[in-house]
Amino acid sequence: ETLWMYETMRVVLFAGSDWLSDGDALRELESRDDLRPRSDFLLVGCGSVFNVRVDQLMYEHRARRAADKNWLLTSVFRCGTRDPICANLTLVIEHRSRQLLKFARREVPLQSSAATYSSAALKLDNALTSGSAIVDVLSDVIDVGLAVCGTDLLVEFRENFDYDTVEDYVRGKLDSGDAEVLGNRMFAKVISAPDFGTRVTDVYSYVDAQRDLIRRWLHPLVPEVRLLVDHCNASAESITSVEEAARLSCGPRFKLCRMNVYRDKAGVAVDRTARVMEDSVLSRGTLVGEDAVVRGSVLGRGAVVESGAVIEDAIIGAGVVVHRDAIVRGAVVFANAHLQEGARVERGCVIGAGATIN
Repeated sequence: ETLWMYETMRVVLFAGSDWLSDGDALRELESRDDLRPRSDFLLVGCGSVFNVRVDQLMYEHRARRAADKNWLLTSVFRCGTRDPICANLTLVIEHRSRQLLKFARREVPLQSSAATYSSAALKLDNALTSGSAIVDVLSDVIDVGLAVCGTDLLVEFRENFDYDTVEDYVRGKLDSGDAEVLGNRMFAKVISAPDFGTRVTDVYSYVDAQRDLIRRWLHPLVPEVRLLVDHCNASAESITSVEEAARLSCGPRFKLCRMNVYRDKAGVAVDRTARVMEDSVLSRGTLVGEDAVVRGSVLGRGAVVESGAVIEDAIIGAGVVVHRDAIVRGAVVFANAHLQEGARVERGCVIGAGATIN
């Protein structure tokens, strides 16, 4: 394996106080002669998590561009999700060329059920498929937030201030028919195992992303791999292998146990009557009391779950205290918050740092 070192990258940070969207940042990038890309470039959205080989993605895109310069954009998607609320993206793709023909996202109310979502209808214009023998319609799609773009994309953003995101651009071009008229073709890259990707856009996708990480879908990005190198103990030149990097890294040390449960090697305390179930992570110094239940959740450093409490599909920050008989399901609780006895925190809730819930 080749050890990837972030010291070999040149990172330039630039910001604007008047930016309101991704589109504003891209327009600023296009105006900067010292930063503007001179060839096809990779665009990674905020909150994107993936294990895709971006070098291979760039190679494939450039090969398509060499054969047909009209391939302006390659967008990465993933099929399949456990949560119908998150799977609100529908694609129509030409079967052979994989050209993106239709891109639709519908807002789903928070209280919508899976049955309500699955019964939604998609209307296709006959002209959309007139030139294609076969089209694929994918309705359970997640936008990974990863795209390879031609430099013409920046020009498009410069000339149209209605585009706030790349998704706005893609949907606008496809819905108006400008993409076909102007010859701007968009390739839909739908990944499957072992490639995996997701994007954090809200509480639901945040919880789903941490579950994907725990279930090892993002391998080699897994909980027991420590990614931060302790530069107090080593320099970049002294690290010659993946194993050496892992030894010197300063992140937590987790041990993989039965039922996909990770425990910090530095020590955790779990009562023998407590149930720590599948897809859970216990960080250093966590305490799980008698008859407590932890399932599909992450407990930060020093978190305390008292007797009879139930934690399911949640992210519990460092120093949080969940008192006796409290229930947390599908929520995010930030550091040092206190959930008092019998408190209930339901799906989609976000509890701020230091807050107290009665």
